[in-house]
Amino acid sequence: MKMMCRSLPEKCLRELCADYARMLGMLLAFALPIGLTPAFAQTITGSVRGTVTDPSGAVVPGASVTATNIATNVKTRTVTNPEGVYNIQFLPIGSYTITVTG
Repeated sequence: MKMMCRSLPEKCLRELCADYARMLGMLLAFALPIGLTPAFAQTITGSVRGTVTDPSGAVVPGASVTATNIATNVKTRTVTNPEGVYNIQFLPIGSYTITVTG
């Protein structure tokens, strides 16, 4: 092969580059999905969702709901919708107390 490459260096270089490009393409085609899969499963936040009801079981729209991080005392607030549902998203992972007023 060395003799052939000496007589046709441009063609050999082109073939070599094409081979490397094919190998790189195959490597990316198989390695990229495998390498990205764990990244989709990881999360650094959580959420709390619920429905506020009164003692009779009726929903409470417009109630104030507060999630307080026990370790940092950071409070995140929201208000229930007309169906009494609240959803607090993007809470840093940790332990929380939930309080409802109104």
